[in-house]
Amino acid sequence: MKKEQMIRIRTYFLLAVCAVSLMLSGCTTPKPEEQIVKEEIEIWHYWEDFRMQEALNAIVAEFNQSQKKIEVSAQYVPAEDFKKQLALSMADQTMPDLAIVDSSDFQYFHSVQPFVDLTDEIPQIMEMVPEAKASCQAEGRMMGLPIGMNCSVLYYNVELLKAAGIEVPKTVADLYDAAVRLSSEERYVFLISTLRSEESVYSFLPLLWAEGGTVDTLNSPESYRAFEVLKCLSDSGALSRQSINLNAGDLTKQFATGKVAMMITSSSVVNTIRQMNPKLEFDITCPPGNQSGECYPLLGGEIIGISQGEHEEASIEFLKFFSEPERMQKFEEHSGLLSPFQDIRGAQYHKDPILRKTKEIAALARTREFSKEWPAVSKVLTEAIEEIVIGQRTETEILQEASEKIVEIRKAAR
Repeated sequence: MKKEQMIRIRTYFLLAVCAVSLMLSGCTTPKPEEQIVKEEIEIWHYWEDFRMQEALNAIVAEFNQSQKKIEVSAQYVPAEDFKKQLALSMADQTMPDLAIVDSSDFQYFHSVQPFVDLTDEIPQIMEMVPEAKASCQAEGRMMGLPIGMNCSVLYYNVELLKAAGIEVPKTVADLYDAAVRLSSEERYVFLISTLRSEESVYSFLPLLWAEGGTVDTLNSPESYRAFEVLKCLSDSGALSRQSINLNAGDLTKQFATGKVAMMITSSSVVNTIRQMNPKLEFDITCPPGNQSGECYPLLGGEIIGISQGEHEEASIEFLKFFSEPERMQKFEEHSGLLSPFQDIRGAQYHKDPILRKTKEIAALARTREFSKEWPAVSKVLTEAIEEIVIGQRTETEILQEASEKIVEIRKAAR
């Protein structure tokens, strides 16, 4: 074979090999991208208020979109069942990764199953106001993240009180007189939640304190007077006996629709009422006080705790994200909460005449005790409140029995 033919054949062969190689490489199926499996963590809360839920869900969604490693989901548990469900999950070792706990209950849950220490993880937590830190501190360490504060206030329908020629009640006696004068078949004049939950304690303690009573002296004349007001309101029809089935969310709906003239509940529902009924003319003030005009609002708040376990690090990452000052402030102002940071609180609500009052009322407020026995004490108190409203036994019997139960609870805790 001639040399020129050999070269030609080799050239054709090499071209053919290249063509086949190109075809094969073009038809090769590309490797699929590796699927990223996010670490899933769950947070429990008891907020029925849709503004609170919106604010929480917004932060959860923002966090989930900000990174590709962690997926947070929020689970609502009704307030009246929350303590029981969380306690059971602790006993069964099935706790949620994070839980939003009422400030008055945090120490109890921490004593049952310690939460994760956040002191070094979120350094700015130590800059919060003392009342916020006190609820979730243990031996000087911060075992939870305070995310907002509130106080109990008296809401009143401006139009209804004006039409009846009634002044805004300043004392417990004024409250009763106003309720009797406003009494109507069309509406209940005054409401507090008397459901067996912390919500009823939150609303009733300002009245108990105003009369000079305490949870450890429920059978005293001073405490008796506060419970007598509840009984008289119930007997007169000014306070519905159905209040034993109403939570704070139910109260808010009743007030927003004009079915209730006055109520005592959290300062955080101002924006919720506005959204429910933009035309309603209402205002807030201190809960009714004593004869000297001194009022005793209750300071409350919410704490997020992290469960010990395999998802601690992911949960801490979420709380670091949540606790960034601008993000937390946005959450609080959508919810109507007060900031646990004093400098942020000072700048809140300057242009809002109603919410600005919450800062003034909170400055006068007391906290509940922060003890591991508080949930048991609170349970006794709510049972007494319910029985007084129903009225099937005498106040003396109810309060003497409740007082004896609390004495036993205190003895067992020593």
